[in-house]
Amino acid sequence: MTHTDFDRRRFITVSTTAAASLLMGCPETGTVKPVQAADIDATGVAKPETANGSNQRAEAPAAQTPCTPTSGDITGPFWRKGIPIRNSFDVHGHPGTKLALSGTVQNGSCQPIPYAVIEMWHATPTTKAADALKPADSVDYDTEGADFKYYGQFATDERGEYSMSTKKPGWYLNGPAFRPSHIHVKIYVNGVERLTTQLYFEGDPFIANDPWASRAPKRAVSLRPTSTSGLIGRFDFTLS
Repeated sequence: MTHTDFDRRRFITVSTTAAASLLMGCPETGTVKPVQAADIDATGVAKPETANGSNQRAEAPAAQTPCTPTSGDITGPFWRKGIPIRNSFDVHGHPGTKLALSGTVQNGSCQPIPYAVIEMWHATPTTKAADALKPADSVDYDTEGADFKYYGQFATDERGEYSMSTKKPGWYLNGPAFRPSHIHVKIYVNGVERLTTQLYFEGDPFIANDPWASRAPKRAVSLRPTSTSGLIGRFDFTLS
């Protein structure tokens, strides 16, 4: 059994015992503790947003039939086994722009899926602006380090909601062209992989010529600034 398989089974065990809160493993201690939603300006972790833009907990979406499934995307070459359990990736002291994402994992009938396991990973952040990039500014992934920089897995809570915080991924060269900034995602339900995709960001100048992002306008997340010079966005995943 791999480390990753064990972690997912632990999440599944939590869901079958009707745990009241999202469980996270603390990477420094290996303990498991409940994660409390925190104010974005205080900690960088976003509370799920309501439609009016407040940081109040959102009500579960009303039943609809159907919800459009989130489209898939390539895994890419940088996924790793043994991704640590955490929803805060900004623990490495790198410069860059703080980014917080939240949302819901739901099924095709728009019903939330509690205790789904979400893996996310992305390239290192940068302070460079997109319009000033040179080939030497291309960033990379932590494909071998023990710290698994900018890799993490976490579970939705009993309402199917998730939140995570990081620094906005930088841009890297794919051949002669930069790929748009993006976050890779895998979602598992009851230990079964249900979605592999990528999230992009509205306004990224490299989307138009990217062979993957250009076909996925609905996966370009709208970001808005926070009072602490960070960015916050929401994306709801729908599983087929």
